[in-house]
Amino acid sequence: AEYMGGGESMFLVWAAAVVAFAMLWAIGANDVGNALGTSVGSKALSLRTAVIVAGVFEFMGSALMGDSVSNTLANEIVDSEQFESDYVFCVGMFSALLSAMIWLGVSTYFGMPMSSTHSILGAIIGFATVEVGSSPLRSPKLWQIAASWVISPLLGALISFVIYFAIKRVILTHPDAVQRSKSFTAYLMGLVIATDLMFLTSAGPQTLRIAFSPGVGFGVFFGVFAVSSLLSRVFFEYCHQSVPRDSTSETIQIKNTSNSSLDEEGFQATDCEEGEMESRQTQYATSLRGYGAAEEYFRPLMIISACTVAIGHGGNDVSNAIGPFHVIWQYYQTGSVDDRTGIPLALTVAGGVGIVLGLAMWGYKVMDTIGQKITPITFSKGYAAQYAGAVSILTATVGGFPISTTSVLVGCVMGVGMVDGARQVDFKLIGKIILGWIVTLPVAGVISAATFSFLVSVM
Repeated sequence: AEYMGGGESMFLVWAAAVVAFAMLWAIGANDVGNALGTSVGSKALSLRTAVIVAGVFEFMGSALMGDSVSNTLANEIVDSEQFESDYVFCVGMFSALLSAMIWLGVSTYFGMPMSSTHSILGAIIGFATVEVGSSPLRSPKLWQIAASWVISPLLGALISFVIYFAIKRVILTHPDAVQRSKSFTAYLMGLVIATDLMFLTSAGPQTLRIAFSPGVGFGVFFGVFAVSSLLSRVFFEYCHQSVPRDSTSETIQIKNTSNSSLDEEGFQATDCEEGEMESRQTQYATSLRGYGAAEEYFRPLMIISACTVAIGHGGNDVSNAIGPFHVIWQYYQTGSVDDRTGIPLALTVAGGVGIVLGLAMWGYKVMDTIGQKITPITFSKGYAAQYAGAVSILTATVGGFPISTTSVLVGCVMGVGMVDGARQVDFKLIGKIILGWIVTLPVAGVISAATFSFLVSVM
């Protein structure tokens, strides 16, 4: 299949490559902030370290798990046979990439967490509607994806609420909270490691995939959980010998000043009323004074769970650019978009590079919103939010559903905040974020439709 098209298709594939890479950069700058924002907001990681950690694990997720969702976006949303020609269909995919890239770039500039998944699907629907009418809106797969957008953040919020509620009741409020943390965090670490392994063997590269029956799968999971928990217990014993048993020890310094900042690096008041922010700051400071040294045991847990979220995000969201680009690449190689092969490893690797560059250059903008402004984040809250988000994202990736990692992680952060009461959550900011998600679909669709119409008119 060595078609390697004519001049038009060569220009299109090169233009699409540039735009797709720019979109991957925008995904790294915007969406990856969701994965590591809680770690930065809680001070578990510095911004520089978070960028390095996210870069490594986002790249791993993109390279190892990026093909599952990419195939969905490339093959299952719009029927190419309804278009005038395969070339026109490819022009539409280029329009979708350009539109989503523009919208993500603008959103990132203003520091708003935006969904690259909403952007690219809205853009695909936009150009398809111009050419074939409303038939794309009747796609069963599209409605399954739309349902997952609603279910996944609610599920993430529920899971994170339950996890943090249990942590708070069983560990943090116990009279000997430090000893409880020392005992239980090893099991929580084992849970994260076992979860990572199971998802990697389910949706990783073919050489790592293992077809388990449900019974064997559960047995392997609990075996890995037991071994990982034992090793983690040894790790914690070694690393935390110097942590005092006094659970009221203030290992984190608190400063509540009139300019509404909790510490020299930290939580800045945003769009909420000053009184509401001060109330959340007071409760946050109280929780740290109460849990102090016990919270320190959750620092490594939060870092490991952040790595898990980054792997899941890389595997899911790289598809938003690679899927449409692969359609154009297939046409350039074979002269047809129907000759659908798997996504080449080189494309998912290149996608990982683009995401990492965007994260390194602009990722801090959205990290600030997710990690500091929705609700104050401690190590234990960050762990609960990130583990719940990782499970939701990885499950969708295994199933081939392009979900919004942004909405999942915002839901998870809101869930842990609700454990301490509704006043701990900045619902005004969440409302603005949700409005942004709602607006994304039609805005990306209109930009894509206009771009596609223009390009077709000058062909």
